[in-house]
Amino acid sequence: MKVVHIITGLIQGGAERALYNLVKHDNSNIEHIIISLTDSGFFGKYIEDLGIECYYLEMPRRRLKLKSLINLYKIIKNLKPDIVQTWMYHSDLIGGIIAFLAGVKKIYWGVHNFNLDLNVTPLSTIITARLCGILSHIIPKKIIICSKQSISVHKKLFYRNIFEVINLGFDLSKFHFEEKTKTLIKKSINLCEKSLVIGCVARWDIIKDHENLIKSLKYIKSDKKLFDKIYLLFIGNNMTHENNELTEIIKENNLNEIELKLLGSKNNIDEFYSAMDVHILSSKGEAFPNVICEAMSSEVVCIGTDVGDVKNIIGNTGWIVPRSNPVQMGIAITNAINEFSNSVKWNEKRRLSRERIKNNFSMNKMINRYILVWKSTEF
Repeated sequence: MKVVHIITGLIQGGAERALYNLVKHDNSNIEHIIISLTDSGFFGKYIEDLGIECYYLEMPRRRLKLKSLINLYKIIKNLKPDIVQTWMYHSDLIGGIIAFLAGVKKIYWGVHNFNLDLNVTPLSTIITARLCGILSHIIPKKIIICSKQSISVHKKLFYRNIFEVINLGFDLSKFHFEEKTKTLIKKSINLCEKSLVIGCVARWDIIKDHENLIKSLKYIKSDKKLFDKIYLLFIGNNMTHENNELTEIIKENNLNEIELKLLGSKNNIDEFYSAMDVHILSSKGEAFPNVICEAMSSEVVCIGTDVGDVKNIIGNTGWIVPRSNPVQMGIAITNAINEFSNSVKWNEKRRLSRERIKNNFSMNKMINRYILVWKSTEF
């Protein structure tokens, strides 16, 4: 079976990582080929290193380019794929139409979004999603969606009800806790030994709502005798001191008790999870956030806003709070700090966190579900 994947780009995003993991860990006889509408991004090199054929159309973001569309049509006609799997709205729309015109019978869309509010999502993306809703009655055989909670959102956009929920899968051999790594990371960024480390792995983006998290820190009530210091590590693209908008929000909130570390993007994020005691997702809208699963796989207890499938991921291993509510977020962080002081109870939470990902969101489970859907759909 030959599967051509069409994706908008290969940056460090959730859908892009899911595609990379899928083609990397699939041990079946499926031939995977990748077409990026833009460039090689972050994952392109890593995918090529797997021996997988990749095409980069160099299409400008948010702008159609006729030459690239013609090139995409020619590539699909030449490859003659059994299946075309698209990823995210723009590739669903563009890749879906071109594959349809090229005569591909089995086209599958991929949806990896939850919040389509205009205040957090670009207008062009909302328009694209609405167009996809109309065309979903013509083009795809199935719509693979990573979050069950996202289905109702897309039904309101008139998407055809041909959804297949496939949660993202995670490689537990990559994400795991190591005491030695924790010590090394804490030393490398100058964290004192007796400290509580809170992490937030998220690029600078309005939908990630870092401001909500920063504001919540004012509502934390901690026993200063428990720790010499509490740190909050911000990790992600543009999470640096050069980000004037971010640093201004920090100054406005006058945070004294907690020291913030702006660390930017990290390629060895699996090692940084080992240094964290708590991980926080403060997002306004996520479908199925990778970072929660990665942190839990690393035995990090999580706090997350009630968006997408976060409640289903965390379960009873951590805390769920309403989105954009710094008071409730602060209370949850306070509860986590208090429980952290009980090492027996905390270690059990850590163990259960990893166990939940292992039992529910394994890599093999994701891959097997994709293959089952691809093979079960009739022409």
